Order: sequence, then C-alpha cells, then structure tokens
Amino acid sequence: MIAPPNCYHNWEGVRSLYGLDGYSIVESPHCTKSEERTITRSWRERLFSWPWRPWQTMKTVTVQVADEYIYVTDGMIMCHPVIAQQLRDALPLQGAAL
Repeated sequence: MIAPPNCYHNWEGVRSLYGLDGYSIVESPHCTKSEERTITRSWRERLFSWPWRPWQTMKTVTVQVADEYIYVTDGMIMCHPVIAQQLRDALPLQGAAL
C-alpha cells in the first residue's frame, strides 16, 4: 500500500521530524479503512438463506478498522482516536498538553 507523501506509518519518528511542541492532535473517528474478513456461516444461515447455497460454508464481510497512518499538516496532526492514544503513550511530552 502506497501512502500519500504527508502520511507516516512509522509514527515513532514523528517527534524527531517535527517536534510536537507546536502541533495539536485532532482525533477523528472517520479515519478508518475497509478490511475484508472471512467468517464461517452458521447452519441456520446456510439452510434458510436465499438463494439457497447450503454448501457455501464461508462468507466475506467488510469491516471498518482504524487507519494506522498519521496525517501531518500545518500545525495539526490528524489520526484515529486509537492511534492518537498510542501516539501519546509512545512519545513522552515535554511540558506540552496535547
């Protein structure tokens, strides 16, 4: 997967690149990506679904998961709340309240 040039998958280096002193973290629950997962169909679903396909044992569902990229713009770091918490835990703050 190719990331845009202002996205950093390796967020351990964000502090050394930018220094978080002047940046504010914006958390958005909409920073997600789609992921396909294969799950097993139950017997009830296999027997009573339309069209009737009792031998099809697996189905693919699409779920939304947190995007692991951090988007850095002018004075702002935008990411999913889960990633923002990981960022706060990983980077010790030097007197800055994020």
